Amino acid sequence: MSDTAYQVLIYAARYWFAALAVFIAARAVIASVREARIVRDIRRRIEEVAAFAELIVIEDGLGVLRPGARYAFARDAVLGSASGSDVRLRHRDVGRKHATFCAEADCVRVKPARGKEVRLDGERVKKEGLIFDGGEIAIGSIRFRVKMSEYIDETHA
Repeated sequence: MSDTAYQVLIYAARYWFAALAVFIAARAVIASVREARIVRDIRRRIEEVAAFAELIVIEDGLGVLRPGARYAFARDAVLGSASGSDVRLRHRDVGRKHATFCAEADCVRVKPARGKEVRLDGERVKKEGLIFDGGEIAIGSIRFRVKMSEYIDETHA
């Protein structure tokens, strides 16, 4: 092979490796940016979950749900029998979208769906009600106890 052919091969290899190095660096930057977005999104979601609550089954008159079963939720959650519900209960007394719950710092805000019945500590809720830790929610023949919990950030503890 002639000197010219070697020089062309050397230039091609040099530019090939330079282009490969630029490509690798670009992919590393893209991966770093993507990872930073994911971390930021996870941190934002953790901050949103500053408080959460659990519904603990006390009693089910029909015997479908076992006493002691726990259903946790955070922020805005829909309780219903539909597959997209945040707290899904397959029960005759629970409508597809029965009520909306919102866990706050010291209570749970409850909004029954139109035409659905929810009782807080024995009193029927018409538009919206508040229930505090240890309170009781009744939906049809199901009675729940509300347990409030707080998210603990282990990095700041």
